[in-house]
Amino acid sequence: MSHTTPELSEYTSHPPETIDAQEDALFLERLDTFMQKSLAEIQAFAERESRSYDETKRSIAEWHAKTLFSVAGNNAGDSLGATTPEERPAQVRNVLIETSKVLESLSEVLGVQSFILAVDPQNPHDGGFLGGSLVGREFYRGLRGGGTAGASSFKIYAQKRVPSTQEEVVMQDSSTHSSPAPPTVRPSRQVKVDLYETIRSQLRNVSGIRKAEMKWTNPERLSLYGVRLVGWPSDIPAANPSSLKANQNQRLLELVEHGELKFEKTMITGLEAPQPTDTQRNTPETTAEDFSWAYDAEGGGDASVGCSIGSATAVESLPTSSSSLLLETAGHPMLSSSSGHLPNEGIDSLGNELTWTEEVGDDLLEAQHNGVPGFDEYGFHIEPWNETMKFEDVEEDNPIEQRARKRARSSES
Repeated sequence: MSHTTPELSEYTSHPPETIDAQEDALFLERLDTFMQKSLAEIQAFAERESRSYDETKRSIAEWHAKTLFSVAGNNAGDSLGATTPEERPAQVRNVLIETSKVLESLSEVLGVQSFILAVDPQNPHDGGFLGGSLVGREFYRGLRGGGTAGASSFKIYAQKRVPSTQEEVVMQDSSTHSSPAPPTVRPSRQVKVDLYETIRSQLRNVSGIRKAEMKWTNPERLSLYGVRLVGWPSDIPAANPSSLKANQNQRLLELVEHGELKFEKTMITGLEAPQPTDTQRNTPETTAEDFSWAYDAEGGGDASVGCSIGSATAVESLPTSSSSLLLETAGHPMLSSSSGHLPNEGIDSLGNELTWTEEVGDDLLEAQHNGVPGFDEYGFHIEPWNETMKFEDVEEDNPIEQRARKRARSSES
């Protein structure tokens, strides 16, 4: 069964010339005489009403325009919306014919050329209506894509953009029921824009990063922001909304708005943990003082000996007779690597000191600094060791302590 496209109907109030063309010319001549007489009567009427002639003609033109759009057979109070479906096509055509007549008159009086193309999307048998001036209708028919094909394309376009009367009736009936109205259907473009903005806003709020961007094709990379995406439907591929279908974007947007599709903070891993500060690293348990500066590698002994060495602090002493120096020490593993034994100095297997055999030629008490006795070459003040002087926080068997003790003994002798 073949489908026949309805033909485009064209209206003109001036049929092609026939053998009665001479009679039509006489008719128009008589009509012109009648109208001139009518204009004289209109002018006399305006003078009697104390109104201007132009104002009166304008009022008459408005009255005539109303009669052009009136539908024959209807009462004055009737409207097109009150007609039955059977009467509707005839009424629509009557209105279009009157409109075409006005356009033809406009062309003859002022030379304005125009055409009117009208279709009824609700009537499957309607092929369209073409009216207007003769030049306008000829232009449309010769236009590429015009004619019947153009009217059919226009009708299809109108059916997509304009809701039918039946759909409007259904919507009105549903609004009268007690059930809630269905949600407003947003355009697919608006859905995509809303999905972009909602996802981006939630990602930045949860991650705390103002410039964070959604990784549509690789959500695993969201770990860079310290978040993860939960609730993504398994039947929707991980892709940009521009690549997804309209119903898929609509579903994702609904999931986001209902809180089913959201971002969550991930657990902080060891790699993401903050590095310890300098204060935390320099704790007594993990840090050892370096006393290598106190050892003179070339001279085989101390570079200087004072009341304070590194973290070992000498407390204030009372003046007593010089004798053997008593030191309280504690083991310190770092000191043994920073200095070695003095020449001719030894320690037996029990940790006892051996006899000091080296002659001290560089007596500390004889050292001078810039010619001032009592100061060594580094500017440290040298005093005889006191037996009550102690080092705090110095470990047992400290090599520096041993050398200091031996030199104190040599200074007493």
